[in-house]
Amino acid sequence: MRKSASVISDRFLERVKSLDRYVQRIESLYGSGLMTQQDAERAYRGAYLEFHIGLEQAIETLFLGLLRGSLRSRSHRVHPRISVKSHRVASDVVRGANRFVDWLPYERTLQRAEVFFRGGRPFTSLTGQEKKELEDSTAIRNALAHESSAALKRFRTALVDGRNLPSRQHGPSGYLRGQHRAGQTRMNYRLAAGALVLQKLTM
Repeated sequence: MRKSASVISDRFLERVKSLDRYVQRIESLYGSGLMTQQDAERAYRGAYLEFHIGLEQAIETLFLGLLRGSLRSRSHRVHPRISVKSHRVASDVVRGANRFVDWLPYERTLQRAEVFFRGGRPFTSLTGQEKKELEDSTAIRNALAHESSAALKRFRTALVDGRNLPSRQHGPSGYLRGQHRAGQTRMNYRLAAGALVLQKLTM
C-alpha cells in the first residue's frame, strides 16, 4: 500500500521543531552568560546546516518516492514519465553520471522534475515567493558552509544590502540570530518557511 507523501513533511516538521527548541536553549544559555556570542553563532551555523541538509534529503525522498509510486499525493496530479519500482534503480537513473545529486538551488529540482514528471508536478507548484524562500535559504547555507567571497557576496546581495542592519548581522550566523519580526528570529522564520514549502509539495 502506498504511503501518503505527507509523511515526509510530518517527519521534517518534527526535525524543525527539534532544531527550534535547540536554538532556544542556546539563547537561554547566552542570556544567562553561560555562552559567548561567538559560540552562540557557531551553534546557529550548525543548526542551520542541519536544517538545510534535512530539507534536501526530504526533497530527494519525495522525488524518488513519487517516481517509484511508493508515495501518493492527495492534491497534486502526479504522473511519472517512466515506470521504475526499485529505489536503487530510480536513484541511479536520476543521478545519471553524477556521484551526487544536488536538489538545491531549487532550479536543479525543477529541471529534473520537468524530465521525470508530466508538467513537473508537484515540484512546479511552488509560487515565485516560495521559490525565492528556497533561493535565499540556499544563499545562507552556502555562505555558512563555504565562507568564500562569492558565497558571502551572494548572501549579502540577497539579504543584507539595502537593509539597515547592525554590522554583526552582516554575516550569516549573526543574520539568523537577528529579529525577523517581534518574537521571531530569522532562524525561526527560515525553519518555518522551509517546513511550509515542503508541506505544500507533499499535499
